[in-house]
Amino acid sequence: MTYKAYIDNIKTKTGKGPEQYLAMARAKGLTKHSELLSWLKSDMGLGHGHANALILYIKNPDLGKKKIREDAKRKRPVSRRAGRVDAKAVERQPPRYVRATASSRDSSWPVPRITIRPSSIT
Repeated sequence: MTYKAYIDNIKTKTGKGPEQYLAMARAKGLTKHSELLSWLKSDMGLGHGHANALILYIKNPDLGKKKIREDAKRKRPVSRRAGRVDAKAVERQPPRYVRATASSRDSSWPVPRITIRPSSIT
């Protein structure tokens, strides 16, 4: 899950953006990580991970904005089915040492057999 996804989920759940949380934390005078964490979890109803994502933004807004911009630029693979984003498309590529060989196909089985070879042999 990207940092931008955390912030987007927080906006969806609470209706407040990171700038609003930053203003509220400054108004309350909260500066320590533990103070911010307990406030976000108890008073705002956020989970531990979402609270930590906001704490990063509260403590260093420039870094938070930079991470959001970087995540927005990142392109994700799109699956062929209905144009949905497929996060595991890259992970489906077999490792280098796994090779499918046409000569090892069994005519009764439509999928090629996979042979495992050490990476030093190509």
